[in-house]
Amino acid sequence: MLDLVVGNGTDGSGSLNDIDWTQGTVFVQISIDMKDGNGYRVFKKEPIHAVPFALAAGNSNPGWKLQSNQLSYTAGNVGIGTDKPEEALDFGVNKAVRFKTTLTRLNESAMIKLKWKSDSAKPAIMWVDKNDNPRAALYTYRLGINGEPDSVFCIATSDSKGNLIPRFNIPWGYNKVELSTTNSEFKVSGSKKFIVGTSGSPGQTAFYGDVYIGAGKKLGIGDKDWENTGVEEYAEMEIYQESKNAQLLLNQATGSAPAAILLKKGDNTWKIENNDNLHIFYNDQDVITMAQNGNLGIGIVAPTEKVDVAGNVKVSVGNSFISGTRGTASYMTLSGSCPAGDLVGLNPATGELRDYQAGDEFIGVATENAAFIANHQNSTGDILVGTHGQFTVNSGAIQIDGHKALTPDGKLIGYILSNGNLFIR
Repeated sequence: MLDLVVGNGTDGSGSLNDIDWTQGTVFVQISIDMKDGNGYRVFKKEPIHAVPFALAAGNSNPGWKLQSNQLSYTAGNVGIGTDKPEEALDFGVNKAVRFKTTLTRLNESAMIKLKWKSDSAKPAIMWVDKNDNPRAALYTYRLGINGEPDSVFCIATSDSKGNLIPRFNIPWGYNKVELSTTNSEFKVSGSKKFIVGTSGSPGQTAFYGDVYIGAGKKLGIGDKDWENTGVEEYAEMEIYQESKNAQLLLNQATGSAPAAILLKKGDNTWKIENNDNLHIFYNDQDVITMAQNGNLGIGIVAPTEKVDVAGNVKVSVGNSFISGTRGTASYMTLSGSCPAGDLVGLNPATGELRDYQAGDEFIGVATENAAFIANHQNSTGDILVGTHGQFTVNSGAIQIDGHKALTPDGKLIGYILSNGNLFIR
């Protein structure tokens, strides 16, 4: 009995790898040299009906081929752990693939490589359900189509119709990339923290949509230890600064739209609005106005005085006006001029007011200011005349008898106080 093993050993001539097992019948021929001077004589010649499994039997379809230490199969799907492969390589049910490496450089340690043959192709790793419906995928590509961005790695999941939709996008080919999500919501749970930057290298967060803070939750802004101290219990939002101004800015660009803060309780709304002047509204009614020149209007939209009130002013406790040591005065129209500090008299013959002359009725003292002014200045010729209280008086305009103050013609008009002012009762 003679056993032959095809495929092992050393080639005497030619190469076993060069035999095309798919073409025709392959024979094994044995020749023997009997050392009688006639050389090798054919001893046996038989066709091979089976070849090594790794080389496959010849048939009408291409199959396994070992060429230069590379094994290939082109006849169909290959199954490992299954005799009914559904894809080019099918590992069957509950079968695993394990890859091992000791390489540390990412460019060299890849265990699986997916290559695109055109820049718009999308090689992917896909997960399907038991009915082969796609449910999730990892993929990347060079050129986007139909409005897709270029050079992006994507995580996709299926929508309600079973279509794979990109959810998480990571650009590649740049030193710095912007991660983005599409058709999805981003939720942080478990640790309940979303941290941007560090204390030494703060980051920035930009929102181009609505931001909601749930009921009972609070917002803290600034350099406070929020995790340990929290927002003040009586506030929903707190701005805290350790060593600089804590400011809240509502910045409206130039134009007709105002910058405003609304305070609403039930159906009642207060609004503080900057529309060049500062306005306070109650249910859209202008209640208080502060003009740019400092005039304050209560019930007046365009105040013309420092305090302009449409209605009465009531002082329940304390003083109505406190302004230095001046008294009460009124604007009056005079005939001629009358310097501040001079007496103002009424001409009995004409009823006109003038700089006091003998025989006039004493009216008051010309002054530049007063604690209380009883009327408005109606014309540029009006002067302010003090009628009650204390005022500065020119010494040459009066006579003094002890502390009594007299007109030049001897009428008692008041008293000189220790501070030198004239007091008029």
